[in-house]
Amino acid sequence: MHSGLQNWMLAFLLLLGAFLWQRTAFPLWMVDIFPQQLGAYFYKHGQAEWMYTPVHLNAEWVAHRAPVATQLGAEGDPNTFLYPPFVAAMLSPVCEAPATLWRNVLFGINVFLIFVIAYQILLLTTFQRNGRAYFWALALVLLCYPLARATKLGQIVPLLSALTWMGLLAMRRERVILAGVTLGFVSAVKIFPLALLLLPLFGKRYKLTGVWLGTVAAIYGTALVTMGLPVHLYWWEVMREFSGLVQPFFGNQAPLGWFVRLFYHRGWIEVVPFTTPLLDTLRLVSLGVFLGLTVIVLWTIRYRIFGREFALAAGLLLSGVHLALPVMWEHYWVFVLPTLGWAIHDAWQKRDSRFWNVWLAVAAFFFLMKLTHFYGDSTVGEILSGSQMWGMLLLWVWFLRRALLTATSVDIAGKVTARESIS
Repeated sequence: MHSGLQNWMLAFLLLLGAFLWQRTAFPLWMVDIFPQQLGAYFYKHGQAEWMYTPVHLNAEWVAHRAPVATQLGAEGDPNTFLYPPFVAAMLSPVCEAPATLWRNVLFGINVFLIFVIAYQILLLTTFQRNGRAYFWALALVLLCYPLARATKLGQIVPLLSALTWMGLLAMRRERVILAGVTLGFVSAVKIFPLALLLLPLFGKRYKLTGVWLGTVAAIYGTALVTMGLPVHLYWWEVMREFSGLVQPFFGNQAPLGWFVRLFYHRGWIEVVPFTTPLLDTLRLVSLGVFLGLTVIVLWTIRYRIFGREFALAAGLLLSGVHLALPVMWEHYWVFVLPTLGWAIHDAWQKRDSRFWNVWLAVAAFFFLMKLTHFYGDSTVGEILSGSQMWGMLLLWVWFLRRALLTATSVDIAGKVTARESIS
């Protein structure tokens, strides 16, 4: 493509991305940051039993936290605290600051992370590190509705994603301590990144695996000693209950969330958790299909995980995990965003078939774009309410195909080498 046309396209995408980002991000909410402040507040004031609330006690919890929310200046109807107890303990020294200050500080952090994530995409794709390449990556980040949505809600997911990719990029460079400690911390805060342990395990990086698990064990061991067992049991009970239910709300872009909206006709803005015997079975089927198939295919390229296919392996594993769980909010798509950038760059460089280029373009469209205006309780609206899910599903299939092609090329190369050595 002519460089002049590329420059115009890049400028257009940057402006479009900035426009769409601010349209989604503002006005700022604190619905997802205030629960962290509330959990820290209850911990600091010796009310650990109110940090976590089972569904059947939600009314009592709402009544108990109402005066605290008023005191701290919280706006809106905040969600419950679901992070581990040590997160509340870490945040407790600043828990009595105004809620709006928490929101505004996190907003500044998330804006800064836009540029950090763009740089991580650049490192992952091994672009030549120049200004134009960085701006292409920045355009992709600005176009990402899940990232803008996370900023609006007051989510710490962009920070967790950036830390995860800091650890993964350090892992690729064989920086064992930095990678293990960083990924161990993120895995202690949010459990699902533990699935990424398959990368060093399949790649036979056992020291890195040990540092990673050791960091998690050290964090929880210290928390148990200093905070006690009861508060951890409160947390575990809520997490156990939450993992067995499906949230119909449109922000749940897991396939099971979409299935509930489409086939059970649960409201797309309904937040009450829901389950049936069929859904209990489908949770296992979803794990088997998405995560099981992901692990099998990942095993076939295990010898290349720490070579040129590191981004492919990470993208395949992260997308499979996102699709396998019963609840996966749209803003968690940020974890997979760097590998989408890698996939686009890879397709551009290798000049794949037109069919698969169109496939990837459609995946990127549904992955990135905000289509909530089309969501609704009609059949069409229920189908479209899984727009981000369709993007992730298409991207996962693209990663599967690319990994299988890589595995086939490894087998062919191995057979050729064997024949040559015999002759």
